[in-house]
Amino acid sequence: MMDAVFHVEHQVFNYRVAGVLIKDEHVLIHRSKIETHWSLPGGRVKLGEDARTSLKREMLEELALDVEVVSHLCTIENFFTYKGKKIHEVGLYFK
Repeated sequence: MMDAVFHVEHQVFNYRVAGVLIKDEHVLIHRSKIETHWSLPGGRVKLGEDARTSLKREMLEELALDVEVVSHLCTIENFFTYKGKKIHEVGLYFK
């Protein structure tokens, strides 16, 4: 399956899911060694895949965790520039 991300000239639309994983009153965040920003674990939704399934798959791939997606917390629309491209991102965040 293909990621739900669309590249048009110098712009990108990205559909992302992320998990707010809380354990012992701490929230899990991560940062790639080559990046300066922190984020919640998750990733891109694949075309034809619902958001909850995408998040379970991403958490298993990235963290080797089989998580229970409890509830939808919020949807956030972001606009930013990354590596010279304007990004329009819609993110669904789940507990």
